[in-house]
Amino acid sequence: GLEQFMGLRLGSPDNWQGIVDVALSPNAKYVAILFAYADAVAFKDDSSYYNLGKKCWLFVVGVDSGKVIARAPRSASDSGLCWFPEDGVVLFPSFDNEKIYETTMSEVRGNTSYGIGLAKDGQFRRSLFAFRLDTGGVSRFSDGSYPSLAAGKR
Repeated sequence: GLEQFMGLRLGSPDNWQGIVDVALSPNAKYVAILFAYADAVAFKDDSSYYNLGKKCWLFVVGVDSGKVIARAPRSASDSGLCWFPEDGVVLFPSFDNEKIYETTMSEVRGNTSYGIGLAKDGQFRRSLFAFRLDTGGVSRFSDGSYPSLAAGKR
């Protein structure tokens, strides 16, 4: 079940606070969930760092069973998710450079944080990725950071 998959006891309200976004599939058989598990940060200099939002897992739960049926193999950012009209594809944002998700708070320095808007030359560029339930694969879909805007224009 969900608890075993995430290694969490979801009965605790503290664990539910990690949920960033949920989306019901068009056929109402699945729920896609973005779950924040850590802060996304990057080194800036010896006294400061970039705050890039949250690192998230994207997983899909069967509505009837309550069991996790799939998890995206790529980390997600916390700016939303949405389903395509076809039930088996979820759109989500992720940094183009997946290594960004590997940096932890203990690796950055200082107490001053800067937002992603102050980064140079697209260093923290995000794109939209499509997670396909039938294959479990993820592929780049388009430029952008907000899935709900892109899916409507498809």
